[in-house]
Amino acid sequence: MVQSVESGRGPRSSEPASNENLRSSKTEVPTVRTQPEKIPLGTYETKVTYDRSQYDRLYLQNKEPLGIGGPTLTAKSRPEDLIRDPRVRAMLDTIAFAEGTRGNGDYSRVVNGRVIGPYDRSKPYDAGLVGKTNVRVTDLKNHPNLLVQVNPGLRSTAAGRYQFLSGTWAGLNMPDFSPRSQDLAAIKLMQRRGMIEPLLRGDFAEAIHRGAPEWASLPTASGHSYYGQGGKTLSSLRSVYNTALRNQGANPEPTTPTNPTTPTQPNGNGNLVRGARGSAVEALQDNLVRLGLMTRAQKQTGPGIFGPRTESGVKEFQQAVGLAQTGRFDASTRSAMNSILGGDVKDGARGSTVKALQDNLVRLGYMTRSQVNTGPGIFGPRTDAALRKFQSAQGLGNDGIFGPDTFKALRSARTPANPNPGTDTGTVSEYRRWNVYSTGNRPARQADGYEDLQSHHDYTSVNYVMKGLTLPHRLEARDIVLTRSGESNFGQTLPSPSSGRVLFAGNENDGYGNKVVIRNDQTGQISMVGHMQSVSVRKGQTVNYGQSLGSQGSSGHSTGAHIHINADPAVIRRWVADLADGKFDGVRGRFNVGVKP
Repeated sequence: MVQSVESGRGPRSSEPASNENLRSSKTEVPTVRTQPEKIPLGTYETKVTYDRSQYDRLYLQNKEPLGIGGPTLTAKSRPEDLIRDPRVRAMLDTIAFAEGTRGNGDYSRVVNGRVIGPYDRSKPYDAGLVGKTNVRVTDLKNHPNLLVQVNPGLRSTAAGRYQFLSGTWAGLNMPDFSPRSQDLAAIKLMQRRGMIEPLLRGDFAEAIHRGAPEWASLPTASGHSYYGQGGKTLSSLRSVYNTALRNQGANPEPTTPTNPTTPTQPNGNGNLVRGARGSAVEALQDNLVRLGLMTRAQKQTGPGIFGPRTESGVKEFQQAVGLAQTGRFDASTRSAMNSILGGDVKDGARGSTVKALQDNLVRLGYMTRSQVNTGPGIFGPRTDAALRKFQSAQGLGNDGIFGPDTFKALRSARTPANPNPGTDTGTVSEYRRWNVYSTGNRPARQADGYEDLQSHHDYTSVNYVMKGLTLPHRLEARDIVLTRSGESNFGQTLPSPSSGRVLFAGNENDGYGNKVVIRNDQTGQISMVGHMQSVSVRKGQTVNYGQSLGSQGSSGHSTGAHIHINADPAVIRRWVADLADGKFDGVRGRFNVGVKP
């Protein structure tokens, strides 16, 4: 039987659990989020139509906006500080232009189309808007939570000036959906996508390209939408950005680099070679850092200078994509790099980059040579399936796109085939499968995978897993119960959600009880499982994906045997599918909900 559970960092509830109704009792866990900034004239926050200058006066009063070249800001500065910089504010206007929401009242805009209902019936929404077309909302206390039929093949929950999806907004932990919150939340997304760093150093194009995976209207380096939708041109976005800067009294971005690259080869063909200098070289170095081919410290020894480290990084990239290792950043190398950074190497792509990807997938055992020979250099269904399987095994989002994160993982992956990063055996942990129940906001129910998991009791994401560890981003929080017919829920084996090194194993008296914290050193992902009955690993130990960490229990602030996990969504997605499948290979397909194991 599945017991109701409570988990997190708070006092134990005295409310008894109900086995018969699979009911999840209300937790007493405090919401894990920072206190919202106190802002004057709070009633202004829910106004739909407002004047931008009035908005600026309210939120920037007694604080002079930072000018370019003023007090130092970094990519890690607080959004509340970044919003005062004219470059960041101009980029917000540029994104709104790209999304078609630059008007004064467009903080209330819901994506154009017919409203067909709420996205999540457990959250607030305006039922009176169902059936209406191209709506705006008048209450900005919460995300509208409306599912809109945009066209016969597309539904969306996008809303607000920056078209936040409902699920994305939930993970940003903002106090309301006010204009102020939307601006700050957009800056958070810009930080996550790495847009702030190039923006602050004056590389508008790089900032836009990095934002393309977040906003489909922004172009990749190849000039296309990351998701294949209609996007804006870089020149049109640059024009809007420069106009926004002028309106704030700041100097627009120069149309030509202030420190142009000067290639050393005499024919002036535009190739970057050893000895070249300038902004183009620095942009190349930043891309090499993104691809894991150069460290930030190495770049800082000669930013904008094409030296031996930059040349070595270019050669490594050329080798990885099947090009001649000349060390010259020529047209073919630039095209291959842009296609990877822009997310263009996916189903339907062709060329040497695809062929090199296939060769690596063969080397690692995810494809056979005979499969590649049916279409060498052609990204078809077999390549797509093999790449997704590799991504799942690495704890990456299995989107089937050969992007920078997958590029880095593929270069460092071990051979032969190894679905469990961190082990040399290539073996797959396998158990008799479990029934997986999800508990949280509503009564516990059996889950058919990640999509069926319900939100945690009081919070959806956390920035804590153990004392003394600062997380680079928030993690998703979920509660699940592993059951098998005729067996107690206590003591069920707990397979590891990730491979990597154990950072902590034990009890820190923080409400999570017995817990294990793991860092995957290849991806940097952090995972924590808590409320365990027993722990069978130790700090410093390297564990494989699916390896037993101990057993399911109810230690800490918990009622009923269950597992609490804090991890990236991609990690939880793969783990839940494999828990119900029993085979930890990142491939779902051996179970049916409702059929007892």
